[in-house]
Amino acid sequence: MPSLSVLFISPGPDCSLTVPSTESFWILPSVKPFGTSLARASHKAMVQEKVMWVVGGYTFNYSSFQMILNYNLESGVWNTVPISGGPVPRYGHSLAAYQDDIYMFGGKLEVSWGNVTDELWVFNIPSRTWQRRSPAAGSPTQAQVYAVEGHTAHCVQLSSGETVMLVVFGYSPIYSYISNVQEYNLRSKVWLLPETKGAIPQGGYGHSSTYDSSSSSIYVHGGYKALPAGKYGLVDDLYRYDVNTRTWFILRESGFPRYLHSAVLLSGTLLVFGGNTHNDTSLSNGAKCFSADFLAYDIACDEWTLLPKPDLHRDVNRFGHSAVVSNGSMYVFGGFSSVLLNDVLVYRPPSCQAFLAEEGCLMAGPGVRCIWSRGRCVPWEPSMANGSYVPVPFCTSKIVTVDEWCYRFSDCGSCTANTKGCQWCEDKKCISSSSNCTSGVKNFTECPVRIEQVCSKLANCKSCSLNLNCQWEQNHSQCHSLPAQQCSEGWSQVGDACLRINSSRESYDNAQHYCKNLNGNIASLTTSKQVDFVLEELKKLQQQEKVQIPSLGGNGLHTLIIGMMGIIVLKT
Repeated sequence: MPSLSVLFISPGPDCSLTVPSTESFWILPSVKPFGTSLARASHKAMVQEKVMWVVGGYTFNYSSFQMILNYNLESGVWNTVPISGGPVPRYGHSLAAYQDDIYMFGGKLEVSWGNVTDELWVFNIPSRTWQRRSPAAGSPTQAQVYAVEGHTAHCVQLSSGETVMLVVFGYSPIYSYISNVQEYNLRSKVWLLPETKGAIPQGGYGHSSTYDSSSSSIYVHGGYKALPAGKYGLVDDLYRYDVNTRTWFILRESGFPRYLHSAVLLSGTLLVFGGNTHNDTSLSNGAKCFSADFLAYDIACDEWTLLPKPDLHRDVNRFGHSAVVSNGSMYVFGGFSSVLLNDVLVYRPPSCQAFLAEEGCLMAGPGVRCIWSRGRCVPWEPSMANGSYVPVPFCTSKIVTVDEWCYRFSDCGSCTANTKGCQWCEDKKCISSSSNCTSGVKNFTECPVRIEQVCSKLANCKSCSLNLNCQWEQNHSQCHSLPAQQCSEGWSQVGDACLRINSSRESYDNAQHYCKNLNGNIASLTTSKQVDFVLEELKKLQQQEKVQIPSLGGNGLHTLIIGMMGIIVLKT
């Protein structure tokens, strides 16, 4: 098995810094030539026990490509990991680790004409073997799985005790930009598309996301997204997703739109490096494809800071790279900067424990957030906010929110689940919480139904048609909610029809008579929306143990439903 030794230089430009240090510094390991199979972009990396595992990625020549590499973060040695069988090369996929397993989902294949896949593969580290995971067959809760690329994923343990893999956003060649979180249960092998609360996010491609176990939150930044009026572009959004309550919050935007960047979480700070900042629009103003921007988001104070770029006396601009954390340092690997890269950059932020006095501890940063506790300086963690994301006492006071800051939020959930201090007024307008409003909503839990806003986030006709409450407007290429409910109580509007399900069992003649008394007819399901609606309703009835669903399918679908599971009434 080939290996490569790496020699580290002493920390700091003049080799004078101590460890731990009150100053930050970058290290560029001295790497000997290793061959082209190491260089790659749009790969993914994760750390397990001081070893960085690199899986997949884009390269110009796959003939000598190694699907899996590992890098010992202590000894500085690269190893290729020969594998027999397993998945074909891909890029734009996601990696998520749980115990001794690495879960790889989706991505764009380098065979089969470059298809985007919904494959889920599991790599077991001790045995060095791959296993393909198929969705659980026949489960009533099994959701459609989106084949995506440019997404991210994390394995998290929920408060319920279940461990799930959460797949965030991504791009689908069929359904465009996905705004959903796909949830995969590692035990039951069942996929779920959960309903979320709070803000309504706009999903995209090439964002970064970082999971913080102390607050059970995923932080999602940037990406390339579908924008209003049929436009597309880069964004500087920052979201927080609470994995237990399935709630989205909008945090302060960075001011630096980008995608294919990296992000890690260290000492209560989100560190964002590099990325592609070129928008291919007049708004780019000469923005570079390859960036070395270095940003820090202070979670405690909801503030962004632009940090100095790496002082490594060489070009470190890149996008499509990866970044991981180990032993308090950030390790950046690979990427693209007009050439494919195979280097490792190491960033060590100021260490809280190096500050011996309270004053210096509280003044540490930017790039680190420390607090003084029991006579010593320790890193601040998001869990210390006790679920309240109001800036803590050591933050500088913010300017009072003005209406202009709130106008950008077009729905009640996003208006009231952010850090701007906004309220949703009765005339469907988001304004400052300090402004006058006759009947305003300040808490997202009190917002009305949000179908209208959910539909507006669906980027193409195919994704719009999946939602029973949405319809695609061809002239403006936009997804809108259906007109206000026109069906009477007890009926559900599906397209231009009103449907109703009765779970009692009747003969065909009695069922027909029942329908006539309701001024309706026995349903003949003629559209995919009607079929989807009926199946969803039947699943609910089965969960309530009111019906037993047989195997359904084919042209006899409505006959089976009528004869075996009760009555469905269609009223036009």
